[in-house]
Amino acid sequence: MSTISDILGEEKKIAFYGPTNLDSVLFNIACIKLGLEVVYCNTKDPILKIENYLLSLNIKILFISDNNFLKTNLFNQYLIKDLSFLVNKDKSQNYFSNIQTSGSTGQPKNVRLSFLAHVACAKSICNYFSLSPNSCFLLNLPLYHVSGLSILFRSLVSGCSLFIASNYEEMCFAINNKLVTHVSLVPFLLNKLMKDTIDLSSLSAVFVGGDALSISLAKMALEKNIKLFESYGLSEMASTALIKNHNQAHSGFTALPHIELTLQNNELLIKISHVMSDFVHTGDLFAYEKNNLNFIGRKNNLIISGGENIYPEEVENIINSHESVELSVVIPKKDELYGQRPIAFVKWINKNCSNELLLFIKARLANFKVPVQLLDWPTNAPLGNKIPRMWFLEYLKNI
Repeated sequence: MSTISDILGEEKKIAFYGPTNLDSVLFNIACIKLGLEVVYCNTKDPILKIENYLLSLNIKILFISDNNFLKTNLFNQYLIKDLSFLVNKDKSQNYFSNIQTSGSTGQPKNVRLSFLAHVACAKSICNYFSLSPNSCFLLNLPLYHVSGLSILFRSLVSGCSLFIASNYEEMCFAINNKLVTHVSLVPFLLNKLMKDTIDLSSLSAVFVGGDALSISLAKMALEKNIKLFESYGLSEMASTALIKNHNQAHSGFTALPHIELTLQNNELLIKISHVMSDFVHTGDLFAYEKNNLNFIGRKNNLIISGGENIYPEEVENIINSHESVELSVVIPKKDELYGQRPIAFVKWINKNCSNELLLFIKARLANFKVPVQLLDWPTNAPLGNKIPRMWFLEYLKNI
């Protein structure tokens, strides 16, 4: 059986394509120990997009977890099941990851992260949650996403166990049987688990990120005695940068010890201490209210209507707090008089209650913030870690 080193020779940069399973986890640990630079492929992307991404980064070798996943003749391909993961020397300090951002608010870009950046973030999280060999973190997120890779690093730093869940059923099994102590979820999954009456109250922490957590969803979780923590992060920070403890009344976001931050015209600028020299512009707007750092909205999402600023996240929070609403997204519609007006796509729990919802919104928001239209959620809208605002903007052009 060949080792990774046998195949690589002098090559130090590779690509990886595969789902989150035991083989993938072991392979990536070996890559970290060997100090390789790994380019992670999004398994949801079409083959042409993956090929262009790898060619742009001058990739020559591609490791795959299953022959059925990817068919391309542009790279030397190796099946990781045929490899030995034996590593004799630890060269972890040389490891780099290359991860594509989600592109939910624009074009995807490549983020290159060092071993030191990954470890700095992992140490902060491990200390914050007192992760230890007695803990078990649910690994249900893809390794090609920074959130999934960060869970792997938390295990390496703290010695905590991992329960690898490749689908929703395995995730529910792990939680129901109390096999895990910590889980990381996107808001959509938290909502689904609670609707499916999965008891999350025994977990040491339910860590929610990837998109804004609505007030109504947080309230529902707290009513079920869930130890709820909201994370704010981005790929450039190797995952989590700020944390909000929802179990403490009137708390705001707190920067983790490895993070430095500043506000510039309310935009959050952050960097990893002792790893980065320059601040990263996040494009997200925050403000201090009674010494609490709170999220306002995303700069690129701002709707300007008749000279008034409308933050879609504020309107969505109100809409999502209605008992008949599962999810919503607020986007701008062109208007000759006002420039832009807000409209909302609403995903109803059971039936359309537009008239009731409109009265509910008007009682809680200034008139210029009230959506001029409430549209039903399209059945073909993609679901992922974040609300696909760009998809909705394109969809609006065609209706």
